[in-house]
Amino acid sequence: MAIHSLMLLAVLMLPAQRWTAHVSGRILDREGKPLVNAQITYKQIGQFTNGGAMVSILNPSPDPTGTGIRQGGNGRVYKAKTGKNGEFELIGVAYGEYAIEIADSSGKRIFRTNRLVGDNENQKNISNVLDVDLSSAVPAPGGINLTTDKLNKEQLALVREENANAAKINRLIRALRGTLDAQNWPLSLDLLQQLLAVNPNRWEFYQNLGAIYINSGRYQEAIPAFEKGVEVAQRTLANAPDQDQAKTDISNMMISEGDAYLRLDKLEEAVALYNKAAAIAPSPGVAYFHACNAQANRSTAEAAMAVCHRAITADPDLWESYQVLGSLENGSEKPADALATYERGVEAARKELTSNPSSVHVKYGMGQMLNAAGDLYSKGKRYDQAIAAFAESAKLSAYAALPYLNLCATYYNVKRLPDAVTACDQAIASDPTMADAYFLKASALFAQGVPAQAHDASAPETRAMLHKYLEVAPNGRYASAAREMLYKLDSPR
Repeated sequence: MAIHSLMLLAVLMLPAQRWTAHVSGRILDREGKPLVNAQITYKQIGQFTNGGAMVSILNPSPDPTGTGIRQGGNGRVYKAKTGKNGEFELIGVAYGEYAIEIADSSGKRIFRTNRLVGDNENQKNISNVLDVDLSSAVPAPGGINLTTDKLNKEQLALVREENANAAKINRLIRALRGTLDAQNWPLSLDLLQQLLAVNPNRWEFYQNLGAIYINSGRYQEAIPAFEKGVEVAQRTLANAPDQDQAKTDISNMMISEGDAYLRLDKLEEAVALYNKAAAIAPSPGVAYFHACNAQANRSTAEAAMAVCHRAITADPDLWESYQVLGSLENGSEKPADALATYERGVEAARKELTSNPSSVHVKYGMGQMLNAAGDLYSKGKRYDQAIAAFAESAKLSAYAALPYLNLCATYYNVKRLPDAVTACDQAIASDPTMADAYFLKASALFAQGVPAQAHDASAPETRAMLHKYLEVAPNGRYASAAREMLYKLDSPR
């Protein structure tokens, strides 16, 4: 019995076989600097058998003899984060084959590879140290970097340079987005100049440069920026997979260059660029609209209207073209044509609002067209349509006081005096400095008080409105009429 006890003790004291390893490494970013707070993930995909062979955990095979290490089941997962020097370590990593992924601090995957973890002394192809220098990695589809072990010295230097430039560009672009959102044009210009110094073959940089010059009022400097952008884009987009989008991008830069010329009062040069943009664009409506809008204020009405019609033909859904054309027709004493144009423009804007209900630009434009249409309805004694147009316009317009005032005047004309008072109150609430709203409200109250006049219950409010009108516009167009009404209110019967 004692012999058996000694044998058992001897077995228990044999050194245990170690099946785990200490894994460590260092990760450098694409500029060769330590990558801080990167997440390193080791996922086991294979295990060693007792004989040293590798079996897949993803497709496990049975081990009925029990002589090998555990086979089959889900692979173990180990995670670590890099410190300020880009270093990490994992303790107790089970021997086997691992799929390794590295994600940056934002969680974006930036590198992956497969490695064997095991006994460095007794196994071949084992690597318990993972040193990754992303400055010498080649970007692959999906943003995952691949190792470049087979590159020679010159090729590796080129890869390092490209990676450093790419990292710098990404950093500058992130900074640029912030300065653009803050409308910090001087700092945005500085960042774009740095971007162009790193990569002068990105047409988007020139496009943004030109846009910033325009926003800064530096129109002359915007012109060569857009010209260079067009030149680079025509070269780099020649073999783009989406040729329609490439042509649209080039056309948009030509339009922007035309806008810069227009700000310099160079109509001929601007229109030439708009026409050039229209010729290249798959959908030329926007380019023709810019030409239409440019000529509306700087050319003859007939010439401008002709271009506006071209814009509408090219894109019947572009409501801005109808707005400009309607204004031209109205100013040319063509009220019927203008009204029909505004009606089509309102429907085009209404259609766009259906797909983009939060667009303030579309709402304001639709409100302006409804107000203009309401005025034409009123002049044609189509009062019900005028009232509907003004009421809807007031809900959409950037300056609601005007359609409310027009609504008040229309109600007054059709002798719906209480409605007129309500509409004028809405105009006053929207803009307390709108003098005419006080006079129209006073007129509606005065008309309701005849013949009682001074003894009518509304007389104090009528007086207040007339005095307010004279306070806001002492020399206004209704000043004489306001004083006469006050005289009548204060005169004995």
